[in-house]
Amino acid sequence: MSDGVKGAPFCSGRLCGARSKEVFVSDTSHTERPGRSIDLADPAEQERQSPSGIAAFLRISDIWSLDDSQALGLLGAATPATLHEWAAENEGRMLGQDTITRISHLIGIYKALNVCHGKELADTWIKLPNRSPIFAGKTPVDYMIENGQRGLATVRRLLEARCQGQ
Repeated sequence: MSDGVKGAPFCSGRLCGARSKEVFVSDTSHTERPGRSIDLADPAEQERQSPSGIAAFLRISDIWSLDDSQALGLLGAATPATLHEWAAENEGRMLGQDTITRISHLIGIYKALNVCHGKELADTWIKLPNRSPIFAGKTPVDYMIENGQRGLATVRRLLEARCQGQ
């Protein structure tokens, strides 16, 4: 783990488990309760979603080689200590609605990148300067950090639309 040194990943494959080729989030809510959306304001739902959300976030952060400041920026309000605690043990932790929503967007971004692009581009795209008018030469990760949850949602919609040929 890094000591918060800029540019160093906070969670290496050795500390967070072997680098997985896939990020898997166990969410069967859509099959358990057809026609009913997930209420992330519900503490029971937050408790249910938190362990898999944390695990997915740590894997995605490792695959994307995010440093502490980038990981913290994407999460919004977490502290370096929180990230390190998550890497050590994520069971029993409960995330708030904002954090779960942010992680959900990151999972959607990760999935869209891997569906539409080869592995190498999918794993590096968020750190590459982008000429799209949305990014104006910035990297997608910087855009998402600067624009918070709205930025995450925008990037997710952009990638999902591109995957659908729009």
